[in-house]
Amino acid sequence: MIDDTISRRDFWVAGGAALTAVALVPGTALAEDGQKPDLKYEWLYDMTADLEPPQMVGGPQGNRMIFVAKSGRIEGPKLKAEVLPGG
Repeated sequence: MIDDTISRRDFWVAGGAALTAVALVPGTALAEDGQKPDLKYEWLYDMTADLEPPQMVGGPQGNRMIFVAKSGRIEGPKLKAEVLPGG
């Protein structure tokens, strides 16, 4: 049996979309001196997914690969969820 799971690192190396999320938490739009405030980053979760084999789709802009999730997990300090099939 072939293991179709892919790690977050492997997904990034393969040039895929983000499997982790980062939230931007800005203070205010502009500080009183008109300068942009420093942005703070907060780790939200890691996501792992068991993927179907890629579906190749061609179009006028070139070829694309679509990966459909069979299942997976999302886990973080404030969030725990299950990735549903197709999601």
